[in-house]
Amino acid sequence: MGIVAGEPLREPREVTDEEVAFYRKNGWVRLNQLIDRETCAALSARVQQRFVQGNAELEIPAFTVMLDLSDEDATLRAFSRSRGMARAASRLIGRPVRPFFDSTVVKLPASATGGETQWHQDSPYYPFDRTGTLNVWIPLVDCPPEKGSMRFISGSHRLGPLGRTTVTGENPLEMHPWILDEYEMSPPLDLAAGDATVVDHAVIHYAPPNQTETPRWVYTAMFFPADTLYIGAPHRRTDGLGLVVNEPLSHARFPVLAT
Repeated sequence: MGIVAGEPLREPREVTDEEVAFYRKNGWVRLNQLIDRETCAALSARVQQRFVQGNAELEIPAFTVMLDLSDEDATLRAFSRSRGMARAASRLIGRPVRPFFDSTVVKLPASATGGETQWHQDSPYYPFDRTGTLNVWIPLVDCPPEKGSMRFISGSHRLGPLGRTTVTGENPLEMHPWILDEYEMSPPLDLAAGDATVVDHAVIHYAPPNQTETPRWVYTAMFFPADTLYIGAPHRRTDGLGLVVNEPLSHARFPVLAT
């Protein structure tokens, strides 16, 4: 049973032309105060309520994830599919978008298994025929580098898929050492609660260990281009929905969002 809807959350601010240009060039962008502090606090309370009432659905050595928050929470669904969120994603991608899922990611202190998240791309794990998918990553607490803010290989979204390296345990930067000769690593980011980093799913990225004494709480929302075609690969969000290979993901779970 879903959690009863609460007060609506204020929508994200507009992204600027400069932020769009930076994202298109680098495949990632920092958005200062994408949501204001008050909204971030309300979002954090809502996410943590959902977390303690549910069950963590994905546990890996570096962090714990609760997936698909919006499926059972009308407040989070309204926020993640709001015009403001859709407009931000659509401007960055450059065309209309559909939501795929949202989640909360909790990285405990390194002393309690909150280790580093290895270098990887997200794109090889989704049943999509094209690039352009992005993830909006909003820390719900202040997130200095030592708490595990992400690092990116700027421009690496142009490299194409480099494999499911989180499955094989390989490091794409060791597999292809020339990448660091041609592409720059982003600097450590000191993020405030309510700031965001947005990353193209083809960008190589990682997060260092959480060296602080408190958990790193993050809310994420994923969007993909509305004209994306389904390739039929297994995925928990698409299995059993009756989607047709080589057709758009036209299903109530993935509406084209109004901007």
